[in-house]
Amino acid sequence: EFIESDSKPFLNINVDIENDTDIKFGYCTEFIINNNKGFPKDTESKLIEFFEEIGDSLVVVVDDELIKIHVHTNHPGKAFEKGLEYGYLSSMKVDNLKLEHHEKVIKDAEKKAKELERSKNKELKNIGFITVSIGDGLSQLFTDLGVDYIIEGGQTMNPSTDDFLKAVDKVNAKNIFIFPNNGNVIMAAKQAKNIVKDKKIYIVETKNILQGINAMIYYNEKENADEIYDDFLETIKNVKTLETTYAVRDTTIDGIDINKNDFITLGDGKLLATNQNIFDSVIDSYEKIKSEEDSIITIYYGKDVEEKKAYELAKRFSKTYENVDVEVYSGGQPIYYYYISVE
Repeated sequence: EFIESDSKPFLNINVDIENDTDIKFGYCTEFIINNNKGFPKDTESKLIEFFEEIGDSLVVVVDDELIKIHVHTNHPGKAFEKGLEYGYLSSMKVDNLKLEHHEKVIKDAEKKAKELERSKNKELKNIGFITVSIGDGLSQLFTDLGVDYIIEGGQTMNPSTDDFLKAVDKVNAKNIFIFPNNGNVIMAAKQAKNIVKDKKIYIVETKNILQGINAMIYYNEKENADEIYDDFLETIKNVKTLETTYAVRDTTIDGIDINKNDFITLGDGKLLATNQNIFDSVIDSYEKIKSEEDSIITIYYGKDVEEKKAYELAKRFSKTYENVDVEVYSGGQPIYYYYISVE
């Protein structure tokens, strides 16, 4: 590629240097050798041999009366002197590669600083949300409900304080509500709150994912963050939850004998029922928490459950409890076959 330099064509060579320690030869040297009488036949090979001894990144282009030279070398003077052996020089140019690299580093740093400053100055919204979730369906539901940032977690993956701090940094809001959705990580969320100084953090002490989902479902947007926090506390207090999994060993909990591989259902963290039939385990558990005020049962089935099985469970609820509406969603959660919320 050619560009105009002093009204004469010249090579345009761009060199991308990651680090100035990579620069073996410090001066980009360019010039044109002029000789209107032409050059001997062996000129090109002799020039190449010479310049390869004193540098690299060599380009030699020979025309009838012009030779264009580009070389990186630590001795520009020697390059020019060699060129003078073949004619007079023009378009002579020497650039300090290390200096150019330093200037590029400075410009890049200034650009990044400006971008960071623009990001920080971006107008903060009033309310933001962070939640812990696991399972594609549940995480997508949180996103659809307006959650800004989702931390992957669950019963076997407990987020750390650092995870919460990183999430807070990503959410561009003055007031941020965090749903831990697991009693084991509430403390980590609180520790993050104590560290953050430039945003106001509210920890909604949700003990499971269903409480977090219901809080967002009934979120009533207000300017006053304290009022929103009070509303969330009231919402999670009024939702009942069931979680169905399986026993990994024989044991006894709260006077209930459990056999390995039995289906067990927990209600708000307490063992309610165990059975070799998963539907019986769920229904027996619901019997222990049901009330006349119940109006909606929502089933979120896990990644190991076929959709048709979830709808079979829903039909059993509908047939047994005619005054309750039943909804079914794919939660995609591991370990737990069913998450069930009762309102």
